[in-house]
Amino acid sequence: MKYISLQFVKFSLIGVINTINHNLIYLLMIWLDIHYFISNIVAFTLSLIISFFLNCIFTYKVQPTVKKFMVFPLSYLPNLFMQLIGIIFIIEVLEVPEYLGGLLSTIIALPLTYLVMTYILNENEEGEIKTDGQT
Repeated sequence: MKYISLQFVKFSLIGVINTINHNLIYLLMIWLDIHYFISNIVAFTLSLIISFFLNCIFTYKVQPTVKKFMVFPLSYLPNLFMQLIGIIFIIEVLEVPEYLGGLLSTIIALPLTYLVMTYILNENEEGEIKTDGQT
């Protein structure tokens, strides 16, 4: 069995929380008859804010700072791009119902988001990357 870091497990658990947050917001907006594309962007943005604080505190054990908060969305740009392309493909091409399209596109984007976020949140003030287990 391959080694999976505790940090990735924590990241994944917070990802589950994020996915629930994202999908509850998304589904509420769909229920309010807001277009799925707009619903996804709003849900994504609110989930991103929650994710920042949860990942700083529980996953990476770093102090949330304004600088990190400003850079943090960069870790989600690949995720957002994959989700938006994915959701259009899943709903428009595969004809999956809107209420499932958001969840499926979120799951597909998870591994890439972890790699980018690990890099951004583990960078210290000197520009060095803190690895799992270092303080």
